[in-house]
Amino acid sequence: MANDALPRFIRSFADKHPLVFRYGSAVFVSLAALGIVLSLPYHRQQPVLLFFEVAVALATWVGGWRAGVVALVFGSLATAFLALENMSTAIVLRILLNAAYMAGIVWVIGSLRSTQKTLRTQADLLRLSFDAIIVWRLDGAIESWNRGAEQLYGYTEDEALGRVTHELLKTIHPLPWPEIEARLRKSNQWEGELRHITREGREVVVSARKQLLRGADGVERILETNRDITGRKYAEDALRASEERWSTTLRSIGDAVIATDANGRVTFMNAVAEKLTGWPLADAQGRDLDDVFNIVNEVTRIKPENLVVKVMRLGQAVGMANHTALIRRNGTELPIEDSGAPIRDNEGQTIGVVLVFHDISEKRRAERAVRDSERLAMTGRLAASLAHEIHNPLDTVGNLLFLIDRNPDLPETVRQQVSMAVEELAHVSQMTRHLLAFQREAKKPVPIRMGEVLANVIALHERQIESAAITVETRVSFEGEFLGMPGEMRQVFANLLCNAIEAIGKNGKIRLHAYAGRDWRLGRRGLRVTVADNGPGIPAEIRDKIFDPFFTTKGESGTGLGLWITSGIVGNNDGNLRLRTVTRDGRSGTCFSVFFPFPDPQRAFILRPTG
Repeated sequence: MANDALPRFIRSFADKHPLVFRYGSAVFVSLAALGIVLSLPYHRQQPVLLFFEVAVALATWVGGWRAGVVALVFGSLATAFLALENMSTAIVLRILLNAAYMAGIVWVIGSLRSTQKTLRTQADLLRLSFDAIIVWRLDGAIESWNRGAEQLYGYTEDEALGRVTHELLKTIHPLPWPEIEARLRKSNQWEGELRHITREGREVVVSARKQLLRGADGVERILETNRDITGRKYAEDALRASEERWSTTLRSIGDAVIATDANGRVTFMNAVAEKLTGWPLADAQGRDLDDVFNIVNEVTRIKPENLVVKVMRLGQAVGMANHTALIRRNGTELPIEDSGAPIRDNEGQTIGVVLVFHDISEKRRAERAVRDSERLAMTGRLAASLAHEIHNPLDTVGNLLFLIDRNPDLPETVRQQVSMAVEELAHVSQMTRHLLAFQREAKKPVPIRMGEVLANVIALHERQIESAAITVETRVSFEGEFLGMPGEMRQVFANLLCNAIEAIGKNGKIRLHAYAGRDWRLGRRGLRVTVADNGPGIPAEIRDKIFDPFFTTKGESGTGLGLWITSGIVGNNDGNLRLRTVTRDGRSGTCFSVFFPFPDPQRAFILRPTG
């Protein structure tokens, strides 16, 4: 304002008594102008109007347009009074013209004063703004630096003026500066996020708005407004990181997860849920839960209460009843176990529901396998008990047949029949002995011979081998004693032989070979036993799965545990089990190779060669 140029005591008086100062200043300058005019010797012949014009200008500049009007009226009346003695039409016209001229001065100076006041008010507001407002020449030199910039960056106005803004604040732009400058020249403005370094070395993130100004002096300037968003940015980054961790966690866990809003519409699914339901998230998002998570009772086929409705009604976590089946998008069914829990906001209001479920097919198969295993074990124990009970009567029958055969009066036909009965009785006795040996297990490793193990296993499958007309060739090149658990060893090779018998069908050929060899991967010598057949081979698509538990190609008749158990037993004895198979026509077959290393001096003996 114009008052800023006055002495301090006058400004203080003007602030306390604005009306007195405004109109008093108009009267003062008008009286001063009148005094000057009266001091001139020719003032009555020709009043000097210039001094009144100056008085009007000063009064308007200091007191505003109202004070200017007061000075104008005072000057016009004083001029008319001084010209009364020489009044003429020309003088009256001159006085009127001068009054109009002074009115113009009042208007012009009043407008300038009002404009200046407005600009000064705006400048004060800009200086007091919490945002950092900087004006700098396009070449980088800072020309204006408000209080918000001082508070944000720590540099005072005197320290910042004349400095290059990018160098002072070490500005990091999201784009190369030439690209930003090109956009400024094209649209006169640019908005984005900048990173600056304060005087204390702290990094701040600001939301910046730059506007290109072209002054009357031809200089291009940038009006830059920066708002500190460091806290918000860090909060957004933390929230984004938290959401990413949450999303990654939900996508990585083994259970299926589905989240819904309070209306039961799907908002999130992890990869497991997509796989189990058959619905990709892109298709499921926004759909009703019942469309995606379609469940029924396996037994009654009745659809249970909507889980979202139940959780929203009870306000707590709930689990579904047993025998729940999920009907997938393609119509197939999976047995599942599931539960639901409410999602609450910070105020404890339920805003959605999260469902967690998993496929229990493997669990069902495992439970069935355990039951089958228990049933087989019970059957084995019963068979062993029966074998034990009938073994003695068989000996008695054998003795009776022997006595009958020694009767010299026995007809030849009957003697032949007795001979056949003795052969069949010997076969049955051999089967009972093998059955008892198979069920009998040592409590710790004992010396055994691989030839005896293989012979025992072949004897147990003799009927199957004969009925399928299968040729079994056995070659045992290693006669050393084998420290191991007899039952485990019989189970290993019984599983492999049984698989070979079932694979080749009628008129096939199986070769069993036990010999001392070397495993080049382990770098150790040991006993290798191969079980090879000329069956159709194992298809490539299932070779990686045959050692998995519960994987079977035999349908309901297989448990899928044979090769898994075999592999486990071999591994527990520090051995390894390998597979080679060919499926080409005319040259097909499968060979399982079992290797047990010779004893390591630093460890318990596994094998004990005799020669």
